[in-house]
Amino acid sequence: MKTHTSAELAAAVKRYEADLWPRGNEAVLASMENTNAVHDWKTMLQSPLFTAGLVRAAKQDEMEVGEVEVVS
Repeated sequence: MKTHTSAELAAAVKRYEADLWPRGNEAVLASMENTNAVHDWKTMLQSPLFTAGLVRAAKQDEMEVGEVEVVS
């Protein structure tokens, strides 16, 4: 196995962090948004989960392009 120099290792860490920081930031922001949503019932009750539900969304996923859902 090749031994790497300090400069090579530093460069590898720098490349890794350049990729890691944006992904980590996105994950933290999504987590914070989710946390705020589930602790704010006014917002949660207006979410697609509560307004449309899971069953309807699942039905739409199963429908093929061009199909029309018949509502009784």
